[in-house]
Amino acid sequence: MVFLYLYVIKMNFRFHTYFFLVIILSYTCGSVEETSEPVIETVEVEEKEEIDSVELAREEWMNNYITDYNVVEKLTKYGDSNLENKITIYTNYGKMKLVLYNKTPLHRANFVMLAKKKIFNNTMFYRVIKKFMIQGGNSDDEEIVSKMNKVGTYSIPNEITTRYSHKTGAIAMAVTHENQERDKKSSSLNFYIVHGQKLPKTYLDKLIESGTKITDRNYKTYLSKGGAAHLDGKYTVFGELVSGFSVLSRIANVKTSKYNWPKKRIVIDSIVAYN
Repeated sequence: MVFLYLYVIKMNFRFHTYFFLVIILSYTCGSVEETSEPVIETVEVEEKEEIDSVELAREEWMNNYITDYNVVEKLTKYGDSNLENKITIYTNYGKMKLVLYNKTPLHRANFVMLAKKKIFNNTMFYRVIKKFMIQGGNSDDEEIVSKMNKVGTYSIPNEITTRYSHKTGAIAMAVTHENQERDKKSSSLNFYIVHGQKLPKTYLDKLIESGTKITDRNYKTYLSKGGAAHLDGKYTVFGELVSGFSVLSRIANVKTSKYNWPKKRIVIDSIVAYN
């Protein structure tokens, strides 16, 4: 009897101990599940928001990126909502003010866009030829390449017209050799301002004989104010200098290397567009 009683007590103790352990384990497991689920859910939400943000940024970038296929559409749309047609170029040699032609809408829109995006800030006039022109917008600079990669990779369809000439103070876009031979599409970035010189009548007559189209008005301008008439019909002129001719001359007279690189830095601090 005693043995039986002890056995019952022993079994009862084991039962209670087992029951107690089960309760503790159940409670512990339940606590882990309850605390872990919200953490996992939060991480998933954060990851989803991050993915959505990246996709949104990518979609926005794709929608705004300019290529040769959508350049007319993009620049036309930008020009319609950004009507600025005046710019001031601030340099370490002084400032130059120019007016941009509305009759060359794609080039106007492109230059205004780059100015407002501050693409030209802290760049240089990197090529200078006295009595010819000064050129800026160097695409070989790593920083400006990085900036342009966010805008697009494109050329601008030419808007060449005899209405505008390469007179002194004219601003135009450069053209690659490949495009010059083919369709005269403009660079999206590299521009130049004509310094020029007064041109003799005999020189202008020879240009006309060789096929360069020069209107009577432009002919008189080249005789009286000068320019670079041999560029007419090859590059798109899209604006002209209205003040700062002395700054243009100071820059054009900077000493250069045999490759026409200025020996002193000619910095474009900024280009500002306005109405």
